Amino acid sequence: MYKYRIIVPASEVFIPGLTVFMKSFLHYHQNSDIGVVLLNYDLPQEFIYQWPFEDVIQLDTSRGPSLVCKLESYKIAAQQNKVTMLADADSFFMSSMLPYFKLAEQGYIVGSANGQNILFKQDYEDLTGIQGIAGKFAYRTIAAPIILDPRLHGEVFLDAVDQWWKIGENHSTSIWMLMNAFMIMCNKQEDIVLIPAQQLTNLHQKMLKPGTRVRRHEGRLMTEDGLQVLMCHDKWWREKFMDGLMKMGEKFSKGDAGVLNRWKASRDLIKEEFDKWA
Repeated sequence: MYKYRIIVPASEVFIPGLTVFMKSFLHYHQNSDIGVVLLNYDLPQEFIYQWPFEDVIQLDTSRGPSLVCKLESYKIAAQQNKVTMLADADSFFMSSMLPYFKLAEQGYIVGSANGQNILFKQDYEDLTGIQGIAGKFAYRTIAAPIILDPRLHGEVFLDAVDQWWKIGENHSTSIWMLMNAFMIMCNKQEDIVLIPAQQLTNLHQKMLKPGTRVRRHEGRLMTEDGLQVLMCHDKWWREKFMDGLMKMGEKFSKGDAGVLNRWKASRDLIKEEFDKWA
């Protein structure tokens, strides 16, 4: 049994991402006492047997994979009996996350800064039925990957999943938004430690933009503002995703060739890291 745990859900379309996730995890976490539990939607057994998963939990395939993987990952992570990371199958590692497991062991909720401020208004309270959320501000807006001790904080995940189903399957909020609302309602905001997006996810293309873009230093990817890149997220194996990043770069650079070239250079460095494990 491992001291710490990662919960990662996946369906068959994520095989390229999960391959890189597992290879990079094993490289950076040797002897780290972290196990990976796979939430399997429809992955073939021959693929699963390749990897030293601590456990494999079969998900219900009667509903779509996106819905089941997202909701069940929150629910299952909330019920663990040790410090647990909730991760996405289309993320991969560039460093050890062990120090952040140790930080979460002290009672903190550690995760990615979402990169936006959220003021919950009356219409959100009316939609979700979460009483008292109107006018509250999520000043520590957190997103996956998230590391926490479910024995201390797991109720926010369970509350979010339960509320998602209570308000009906077809509505305009996400499990992520509900989770942040319950972080406020359960007075968890002061327990949250945020890691910048340019260090953990590339949310809003932070790893490509001036001031926070990545460069290689002594074999490691470092951000322009002096942070070591720990993880990255998204579908780097898809050609359309790579092309889409350049279209974003063209729009962002507004004709400045230097900005666009640096954007592309950072994109290509992350792709090189991904391809090491593909």
